[in-house]
Amino acid sequence: MKDYTIKEIIQIIPIEESLQKELLKDFDSYPEEKKLGVTQLCWSVFDELEDVVEEQCRTRIMEQIASGELKTEDMQEAVHDAMDKEYEERLSGKRRDEQKIDVVRHQIEQLLQKA
Repeated sequence: MKDYTIKEIIQIIPIEESLQKELLKDFDSYPEEKKLGVTQLCWSVFDELEDVVEEQCRTRIMEQIASGELKTEDMQEAVHDAMDKEYEERLSGKRRDEQKIDVVRHQIEQLLQKA
C-alpha cells in the first residue's frame, strides 16, 4: 500500500468539505502542539476507516473470485490494490464518505478550539 502524508489523510478521512479545506489551508501555520493533536486524531480516524475499507474490499474481491470475474494468485495484494484505488478516488474528490462526519467534525472542532 501507498504511504500517505497528513494532508492526504485529511483528504481521505470522512469529514465535511469545509472543515477539510480549513485543515488543508491552515495546517502548516498551526503551532506544533496543535499540529500533533490534529495529526494524531486524523491518523486515528484513518486507522478506523482503513479497517472498514479493507473489509469492504476483501468482501468485494472474494465475491469477484467466487463468480470467476477475477483470478488472482495473491488475494492480499488484490485487496491492497483495491484499497489504494479507493483512497485515490477520495483524494481526487470522486468519493465523499458521509459516515461519521458529525463525530469527526466535533472532535476536530474541539481540538482546534483548545489552541
